[in-house]
Amino acid sequence: MKAQELHIGTVRQYRCAQTRINHMSEDAVKEGRTDNYDEFIKVDIDACDEAKFKCPRNTSNSKSLEGNWRPQLHLHGSLVWGVAECYYVLEPDMAKDASTEATILCKALDDANEILQKRSTTMPGNIILEVGWVPKMFKTCL
Repeated sequence: MKAQELHIGTVRQYRCAQTRINHMSEDAVKEGRTDNYDEFIKVDIDACDEAKFKCPRNTSNSKSLEGNWRPQLHLHGSLVWGVAECYYVLEPDMAKDASTEATILCKALDDANEILQKRSTTMPGNIILEVGWVPKMFKTCL
């Protein structure tokens, strides 16, 4: 029981820290902020398991869809705190490697910068990156 309590306490501390970081990121990108270069923007990146993400999703509701080919699409999500949620659907045969992950991160940052410019807000000078499942190579290239 003691190990479980320790684990729960650690998870709560982690969640509290992440919540504070998320709020700080949101504050750094409020409309009109131009004095935020020393602050940071937080980006969460994760991908959906291909085996669970087929289109159309639920074929059991329709007999006419049962025999159809259902491609396993690759869905990536990027949450740029205080700016936008970005979703990218990739083709089934696209490589799921560090290069793809880095491309998606750069695209999310470009999209965020475009949104911030429309708000007359500058992009903070630092990034905090929270990643779900990513290839080992991506972690080492950062």
